Amino acid sequence: DAVVEQFGRVDILVNSAGTAFRSPAEDYPEEKLDLILDLNLKGVYLCCQAFGKRMLAQGSGSIINIASIGGFIAYPWSSAYVAAKHGVVGATKVMALEWRDRGVRVNGIGPTLMDSPLTKNAAQTTSLTADWIKSRMLRPRLGKPRELIGAAIFLASDASSYVTGILLP
Repeated sequence: DAVVEQFGRVDILVNSAGTAFRSPAEDYPEEKLDLILDLNLKGVYLCCQAFGKRMLAQGSGSIINIASIGGFIAYPWSSAYVAAKHGVVGATKVMALEWRDRGVRVNGIGPTLMDSPLTKNAAQTTSLTADWIKSRMLRPRLGKPRELIGAAIFLASDASSYVTGILLP
């Protein structure tokens, strides 16, 4: 409501919040599970729902969900994170399907380890999770946040007016 009140409409939503906690699945603390699922999946879903209603009412809009490479693959000690990011991928595809003929596009980006506050320290240390991911990366360095800008601009712009339900790994 505040966005529409200030700007008159809402055209683009980028969902980019997330957090992680590493633990073997059998020992994963329930409070950490709730935190990860609430922020990484439920937060994305509820923002898509709220902004999506506004976009559907105006007949246009672009939603871009920042998932993770964890939405496409599995890696150790990350069961809640990977489950949440797989959920983001699935929700993105379903919303794209449901809203495809109503003017709202829903897409996503699934970055690998990025030079961000969430992953920088984990990626620079030796751990089962970070080592597993780093050993499979095609580039031998962390991604830079600015390297996601082009994909986000493309998905937000009319250049991708025919694109919906796509997740760029």
